[in-house]
Amino acid sequence: MSKQAFIQFKADIVKGLNASVEWQKSKASGSADAFIKSDASSVIEDEHFIQYGLYYTPFIEAGRPKNTTNSGGLVQGIYDWLQYKKYDISFDNDKQRLSRAKGIATKTAKFGSFKFRENKQTQIFETIINSAKPSLLQALAQGQKAKYSSEVQEEIKRINNLDR
Repeated sequence: MSKQAFIQFKADIVKGLNASVEWQKSKASGSADAFIKSDASSVIEDEHFIQYGLYYTPFIEAGRPKNTTNSGGLVQGIYDWLQYKKYDISFDNDKQRLSRAKGIATKTAKFGSFKFRENKQTQIFETIINSAKPSLLQALAQGQKAKYSSEVQEEIKRINNLDR
C-alpha cells in the first residue's frame, strides 16, 4: 500500500517541478529536470522512497560557494552550460567559449556564484516537497489503517473460528 503512496508522491513532485516558475527559469539544458522526473532517479519500494538528483542539483537551488580549486569539472560544466547561451553570454567560437568558461569558473571558485554571493538561494525543492507531503502522509496513514483493518479482521475471523 505504501508503494502506491510513494508513486503518487513522485508524481506530485514532478507536477510541482512542472508548475514551478523558479525551476523553469533555472533550466539550461534540462538534464537535471529530465533526470529528476525520470523513473531512474528514484527508488520506490513498499516501505522506502528515495529521490536522487544529479551532483550539481544542490547548486541549482543554493548556488555554488567559493572554493580554492575549480574542482568537480567546473570549467567543463560551465563550458557545456554556455552552449545554451543563457544570460546573454556571447562567444564567437569554441576557443572564446572555453575562455569564458575558465573566467566564470575562476571567479566562481574565488567568490562563489552570483546566486550564492548575493544570497539569492531559492527553496524550490523544499517548497515542492512540502506541498506534496500532506497527500503522501494522508495516503500512508490510510494505507496503515487499511493494513491494520485487514489484520484486525483476520484476527476476528480467527477468534470466531476457535472451538467453543
